[in-house]
Amino acid sequence: MSSTIPLALASLSDKLTPQEALSGIFGSISLATWIFLLVPQLILNYKTGSAEGISLIFISVWMVGDITNLSGAIWADLVPTVIALAIYFCFADLVLISQCLYYKKINARKQSVVSIESEEEPLLARRRSSDIGLPGSHRRRSSARSGPERRDSLTKILEDEEEGEGNAWLRNTLSILGVIAVGTAGWAIAWQAGVWKATPEEGEIPAASADALGAKILGYISAVCYLGARIPQIHKNYTEKSCEATAEMQLTTLLMASLPAVASAAGTLGFALGAKNTDGTCKQSTDYAADFKTLSSHSKLVRTYAASQCDTAANILPAAKSAGFQVILGIWPDTDESYAADKAAVVKYAPQYKDQVYAITVGSETMYRGNFTGDTLLVKIKDMKTATGGAFKVGTADSWNKYQDGTADPLIKGGADILLCNAFSYWQGQTLTNSTASFFDDIMQAFGHIQAVAGSTTTGPELWVGETGWPTGGSNYQNAVPGVANAQAYWQQAICGILDWGVNVFSFEAFDEPWKPVSVGQDGSVADETHWGIWNSDRSTKFPVTC
Repeated sequence: MSSTIPLALASLSDKLTPQEALSGIFGSISLATWIFLLVPQLILNYKTGSAEGISLIFISVWMVGDITNLSGAIWADLVPTVIALAIYFCFADLVLISQCLYYKKINARKQSVVSIESEEEPLLARRRSSDIGLPGSHRRRSSARSGPERRDSLTKILEDEEEGEGNAWLRNTLSILGVIAVGTAGWAIAWQAGVWKATPEEGEIPAASADALGAKILGYISAVCYLGARIPQIHKNYTEKSCEATAEMQLTTLLMASLPAVASAAGTLGFALGAKNTDGTCKQSTDYAADFKTLSSHSKLVRTYAASQCDTAANILPAAKSAGFQVILGIWPDTDESYAADKAAVVKYAPQYKDQVYAITVGSETMYRGNFTGDTLLVKIKDMKTATGGAFKVGTADSWNKYQDGTADPLIKGGADILLCNAFSYWQGQTLTNSTASFFDDIMQAFGHIQAVAGSTTTGPELWVGETGWPTGGSNYQNAVPGVANAQAYWQQAICGILDWGVNVFSFEAFDEPWKPVSVGQDGSVADETHWGIWNSDRSTKFPVTC
């Protein structure tokens, strides 16, 4: 069993990273675990012929949650596997409820018969039964009785119990390993058959459209039911001072079902990386190698802005190959000259370092600046896709509101492969207290509109947060105050927070760029862009970079 996951990883192609593989394996294990979740409880009820320890209210509320989950999945047109799993859950709930009602009725009849027999039985017989009856009476009297026969009986009972407990632990352990093996094997088969693909479906936040309102309401109802369903069972266990009727394996399986899903849900972190050194000179391959050494323990992905500026593509790609990094190459299309130069650099170097090029972005906030419309930018994107032979994902990066207001709709409909959404609470003049909520809301609006236009949360362009961050120095911008402590707080709450929700994000930026000139913000205020690095320009640490 311990070799199952390594064997699965060993069969990967070069196009699938270990991170992608582990995400698929964990997700498959989670799926297998949810499928087997109620099986231990169903078996325990059958073996004991009783479901007295199960709270019928718990199961009923849980089933309401599963029904609303199924209804919402159908309404939102989720993938067939989600709908099929929801149907299975409803069926399993129905079987468990049927067991509870059936055994309750059967045991009520048995209790009635025992009660009648007890009333008609002679008192002497009842006294004798206390001496030779249930094992419990032997335990109570064992200290007061002598004789080998009684001692042997007690020893046998205790040995049976200890043996049963040991066997239960062994069975549970083997069952857990079996579920893990099934989940891993299922992923491996799906991968080899081409059913499971490595193409990420990042950043899938439910569409914030009116059409999905009903599905969202059902989702909230389902969540409330799932969260509250355990309360009646916990109360019943507390009242009866027992958990014997609740299958240990079911509780262990429930925990297993949740942990892999959490592990596989985290988003991917990347960093925006400048092309110049502290003194404004162009970076060489050795400079990028030093950058990658600092970043390697936190990320293996960076994005750039202009492939020909400072010979970025020529210098960064060899360094990326040596360090095991991937790069999003940028094209600056604002002038014909810059577009032609960047295009030539990408066409020349990207095929030489195919495994290092994650994607290509045409433009950075060009629609926000008004240099391009969605239609005119789409022409450039299609041109780059043609020029690179369709070998790379091609898209753009722009401000979140250009996706939310429909400006970028032609890109969504026209075949852009990847869209990066920039969102800065700082440049909106937000206080630190409100910055994370503002950032999350901006991204949800942008992603929601994109997915609504695409017609699904599982198809359409790959979505990323293209830029976000908080400066450690410089001047205030409206209510936004720079500083190391504020930048660290934003990192923990906003960037780490959205990663936890499974959204991929590029932090702006990796290192300070003191060579940049002072610019002016949208409201005319000074806009200092020299202190946005997570690290100082000399790559020294500003604050702990952990999530």
